[in-house]
Parts: sequence; C-alpha cells; structure tokens
Amino acid sequence: MPVDDPPVALVRRALEAFSRRDFRAAFSLLHPACVWTLRAAETGFPFGGTARGRNAIARRWKMLDQSFEYLLFRPLGALGADGGDYIVRARCEVVLKHRESGETFFRTARMFFEVHDMLIVRVEEYYDTAKLQAFMALFDRPSTDATAGRGGGGKGGNRLAHDVPPGAVQTPSNPDDAPERVAERVLERWSVGDIEGTLDCFADDCVYVMHIDEAVMPSAGPAVGLDEIVERLNSLQEMFEYLTYQPGKPQVNGDIVRVRCYVSVRSKTTAQTYEGSLRLVMKIQDGKIVEMDEFHDAPAIEAYQRLAARGDGAADDGAPD
Repeated sequence: MPVDDPPVALVRRALEAFSRRDFRAAFSLLHPACVWTLRAAETGFPFGGTARGRNAIARRWKMLDQSFEYLLFRPLGALGADGGDYIVRARCEVVLKHRESGETFFRTARMFFEVHDMLIVRVEEYYDTAKLQAFMALFDRPSTDATAGRGGGGKGGNRLAHDVPPGAVQTPSNPDDAPERVAERVLERWSVGDIEGTLDCFADDCVYVMHIDEAVMPSAGPAVGLDEIVERLNSLQEMFEYLTYQPGKPQVNGDIVRVRCYVSVRSKTTAQTYEGSLRLVMKIQDGKIVEMDEFHDAPAIEAYQRLAARGDGAADDGAPD
C-alpha cells in the first residue's frame, strides 16, 4: 500500500494532531467504539491496558496530561501499511517530563492502527519495557529531602495522578461542592442560558463527550478542556433557541450523577422545533465536573436534522422520546 493511501494519510493526521496536543482533531479521527491498548505490563506504568471507546481514550489522555508534559511526540520516518490490510504501522519518538518531580523519560513507541471506513478502530502501542520499568522505579524510591523539594510531597514521595484510587470519594467540606449540588447548579445555569455560570461548574481539564454522530451534529464528539467546552456551548446557543430545558431528579452514586433532561429547541435558521429527552452522566470531584457524557435519541436527532436541512420553515411536532 503506497504511503499516500487514505488510511496512511488518516493516521498521519491523527499523529500530527496528538503531537500538537489538538485533542479535538485527534479524537475526531477515532471511531466512537475505538479500542486503544497500551502494552506496558509489569512496568508499573499506571496508564497501561485497554481503553474502550473515545470517551475512555479521552480520559486516559487527560490523566496522562495531568501527570506528564509531552516535550516531544514525533513520528519517525515514513508510515507503512501491511499488505492489503488496513493496518498502518508507525514509530514515534516521545519525551515525557513528570510534572511533579521533573524526571524525564525518552522512549520510542511502536504503534499499529487499524482503519475502517476512514476512522481508526483499533490502536496497539508498544514500549521498550525495560526503559519504562526503570523510569517507573524512580517513583517507588523513598522520598528524600531532595525529592520532597522537587514536588515529592514529603512522606508521600512522588505521586502520579492515577495513584488516587479511582473509586475513592471524599465528603466535601463545603456542602455546595457535593456532587448533587454541582449537578443541580450546572443544569440550572444552562437552563437559563448562562454560559459563564455553566462553565464555572467544569474542571479546567474536563472531558465532555456528546454521543451523537458528528456528521449529524457538528458540535458533537469529545470536547477536552474549558476552551473546547465553551466553544461547544456557544455553538449550541448559536444554532438553537432553547424553549424548554427541564432536568429530572439527579441520581447520585458516589461521585457519579445521572440525570434525564426534557428539552425542546427551535432552530434559529429554519424554525424547525424538536422535543425529546437526553441523559447526562457526570463525574464530579472537588466541586467540579471532571467528566460528562451526554446521550441522545440518535434516530430522532437524525430525523430532525433531515427536516431542518430541507429549510422549508415548517415547524415539526417533535420526535417521540
């Protein structure tokens, strides 16, 4: 397969997007059900294993960004493909700097991408396990005055973001930071069109995934960080007039909040209306939303978009919930 064939070009665009930390562009090239396996068994690297789906992959990259600064992420040489298969091979030079300790790690990763219908459906990433294991051993050493002075945290030594047990939930000292209150606040602010108040409820590195085909709703897919989230919120307000946004009672399980919202909107360009419901699943920590998934009735949205595309101005009576 020539280097310039579409699957190779697609993988090249993905690697270039990751190298400049343009997560929105990179994630848009992944299939919603993409499976990304990072082979780092027995090295102590906490972000190894398999992430299933764009949302899980986005969370992994967010956690990596919390612990490491990428000083370099660069493909080496030409990309290649295996025969007639849609498997694209790449070698990438990577330099990581641990944000807390300042330790750096250089590695070359081997990566395999499976491409179907011009989306990446599977990624396999391989490390030099000996070098990675040696790097991770730095964080197992007892802390000293030197390491504490470099952000080691005293008795705790050097820590990675993943060291905090993912299921651990602490009772906030401020009742307003409780997950249920944060969820109620963000829903109240969005229902009245207050973008600034809505944005204040999100963590700086929040991952907000709208689960609709991006070909149907251009603002869908993952938004990573406040800049991308505010871009999405502004885009939604530019496209639609919100006639109703009525949240149901939030269901709380630790730091996870689930809520169904009933909505009706009118297109500002075609005057077509849509009525239906959506489900939100929010992960809330330290009084901020760190992850949010938004699920819609995809067939109803697609039918609405087809009507809106006709541009005849006739109001729809709403898709069933």
